[in-house]
Amino acid sequence: MADFLERLHERILVCDGAMGTLLFDRGIPLTACCERANLENPNLVKSIHGDYIAAGAHIIETNTFGANEIELAKYAAQGRVDEINTAGARLAREAAGDRVFVAGAVGPLGPGLDPSRFLSRDERVAVYRRQISALLEGGVDVILLETLSSLQDLSAALQAARSLTEKPVICQMAYLKDGRTRMGISPAECLAVCREHSVNVIGHNCGCGPYDSLPILDELAALTNLPISIQPNAGLPRFFGGRTVHLSDPDYFAQLCEEFVNRGANIVGGCCGTTPEYTRAIAQKVRGLLPRERKAHAPRVVSEEEAPRVSQLSKNPITQKLGREFFASVEISPPAGADYSSLMPGIESLKRNGVDAINVPDNPMASPRMNPVSFAHLVKERVGVSVILHLTCRDRNILGLQSELLGAAALDVDAILALTGDPSPGATCVFDVDSEGLIKIIASMNRGDSVSSGQGGHPTSFLIGAAANPTAENLPKELDKLKRKIAAGAHFIQTQPVYDIKAFERFLERIEGLKVPVIAGLLPVKSKKMAKYLHYEVPGISLPDSLLQQIEKATTRDEESQIGLAVAAGLLEKLVHLVDGVCIMPMQNVSAALTLLGGIRCRGRDALGTAAETAAVRGKTRGERPASS
Repeated sequence: MADFLERLHERILVCDGAMGTLLFDRGIPLTACCERANLENPNLVKSIHGDYIAAGAHIIETNTFGANEIELAKYAAQGRVDEINTAGARLAREAAGDRVFVAGAVGPLGPGLDPSRFLSRDERVAVYRRQISALLEGGVDVILLETLSSLQDLSAALQAARSLTEKPVICQMAYLKDGRTRMGISPAECLAVCREHSVNVIGHNCGCGPYDSLPILDELAALTNLPISIQPNAGLPRFFGGRTVHLSDPDYFAQLCEEFVNRGANIVGGCCGTTPEYTRAIAQKVRGLLPRERKAHAPRVVSEEEAPRVSQLSKNPITQKLGREFFASVEISPPAGADYSSLMPGIESLKRNGVDAINVPDNPMASPRMNPVSFAHLVKERVGVSVILHLTCRDRNILGLQSELLGAAALDVDAILALTGDPSPGATCVFDVDSEGLIKIIASMNRGDSVSSGQGGHPTSFLIGAAANPTAENLPKELDKLKRKIAAGAHFIQTQPVYDIKAFERFLERIEGLKVPVIAGLLPVKSKKMAKYLHYEVPGISLPDSLLQQIEKATTRDEESQIGLAVAAGLLEKLVHLVDGVCIMPMQNVSAALTLLGGIRCRGRDALGTAAETAAVRGKTRGERPASS
């Protein structure tokens, strides 16, 4: 058979379409693992390959998209990675013979909040190496990395592939119609990683339909001279009887594939919802077409005269304070009901006593409360104080997150603390993106870039916060993630509650190079019960033995509360010299927050004086770290 790359430059290659939907249509149960069919129903898998080849496909993909140990573990098949992938490759090879190229399909390590989120870099590479090695053993011609959304998966998969083979590698990200993956990755970011690993073909699959793939193709064509592969879904999905179906027409799809070729694509095919009928229509439409010459160019630089859509971040009231003087915020949860009036007097008192912002959590502890955007707006409108809105990825899909952000911008919310969110035991969790992906979405909206509507808009001006756990069990992994959040566009760090100053100082030393303001969490313990609950049941919080022992000796509830408040005041006295601000988390106890705010005024602002003097004092403790806005 001719060399794949030579053939790619000589003619347009047609790739096959979906595998899973056909397996389901032909009798595989909806709850079954598609990849296990390589072992349990090989004739069915082979017949689908044959149908695509008969329809005119030049490339067929192995039935191994989710055949990695993370995905297979969902079906108790993680120990069968080698045999499932090798069988999948051999079935495709037998169907293809010497007429058609076989691409070893390799997908992401699980969507959303999945065990793969907690894999180290080396573990990710090892998972991919195992799958790719088995595909190569089965005789594939090409490694096809597809439907990827994160740079972590992309980089690890490429490292694994290149450590095993010099065969061609195709990299296809799943871009949404806004031109970014659900993790906020742009084609330029993807291409930068691909260049490091000598990728042979770059492209897009899944994510959106053929029409919305046109601008994605244009962007790829403008960025690179590499061959391009485009394999979109068969339009928008519809849901009937518990099944996802696509109602697009094969002829319409094929017409857009012809347009793909005219705009520079070298490989065209389909993803979700496409069938051999689509492949036949595509093959007929592009027959005789030759690859178009392209000349990649850098994205056009917008001149100053053309740039009215600039984020007004410098006018954000929190930006004007954070990093310039010691910053004090207090966390007040929205009410559990519709009546918010009882909370407003306390917030007004906090404002009179010098609070700079109110932190508004998003269904804290996964318990339902008033929508945080609505409550944040009420706080700002009724009291006139800045707000830091917590936004979790747990409760909203990527469309809902962007809608929520647009509403928050319209209601003049000042800052967003981007959180993945703890899983809820009583509701379905979404996790289309994690906090890093959410930060990228907010940063994109701050630039005025497009959102999922496919249209640009007026830039938002959110100050973006990244959460961090200074006492994480795996601190190196926590630091790596924090660095990615800052690189994604976060402007400040807000930490989990601090109880161990020495451990916190070590954390600050490790993040010195990030050069962004740090707000420390300060949560006064009000009882023995709360202390034990925080220590033993709340992820990311660990109380020192000294505090647990001290509060255990208390004989009354009032004494317990006073001990917790005294410990918090002592921590505050040290924190004003270490960080740029604190977020007091009083568990709705405004009186405790007012006591600590008085300490900030005395020890922080009055004692440290002007903003320049404050920076100088803190600089002696942790080195100079200029404020970032």
